[in-house]
Amino acid sequence: MTKSMHDEPTLSDRIWAGDETAVEEARTRYQADPEGQFIPWVSTLYSYRGRLGYTAELLLLKEEILAWSEPERLYNHSISRYQAADRADVLSTVLEWMPGAPHIRDRYLDAASALISAALRWLKYDAAGNHTLLLLILTHASIHMRRGDTLAAQDCLLRAAIDAGSIATPNQRARVYRKLGALYLRLAQMTGRVRWMPISVIYLVRALCVWSIPWDVRRKTLMFWR
Repeated sequence: MTKSMHDEPTLSDRIWAGDETAVEEARTRYQADPEGQFIPWVSTLYSYRGRLGYTAELLLLKEEILAWSEPERLYNHSISRYQAADRADVLSTVLEWMPGAPHIRDRYLDAASALISAALRWLKYDAAGNHTLLLLILTHASIHMRRGDTLAAQDCLLRAAIDAGSIATPNQRARVYRKLGALYLRLAQMTGRVRWMPISVIYLVRALCVWSIPWDVRRKTLMFWR
């Protein structure tokens, strides 16, 4: 199995910090091994989606992303179920985010939902405190909201909130808090129920207060990134 470029702490830390030179290094790794580094490359572009050029590159990969989103292709038993679930988190997150006409968006959301369901089976819901499990659940919450099912979304948010504080990695804990805050805010806007607003604020503040995270992670919280 090809080692992911994101397993190298130096490159990973630079991506978390928003260092654009890391993108070009990641691009070089991807061009040298397009099959083995495709998902890390997609993850890198998604991390920099606030820059229009990288967003355009990511959108050009939409058909390849859909092809990779077949659960049977993603988890081919040359990797562990946890690694497969991590890949599913990347692809489902990107698919949920992708823009398009309604019928195209439905295609993306269907693919993301199927991938999340498969990944949750692989993990068997036994990874309490595992950021991958919680991020999968939060992406599912966002998909439910896009489809107008606020009750299912609330259930997902509660399940993620229970274990969010137990995530060991500061960057990932801040990311989960940020997503919880942003999604509770969207839930308040969708339902008109102001009771969700204080919960949103609490999680956004918690995301900002996580110790030892780079500025770019805090910036994404301040910009209400999911």
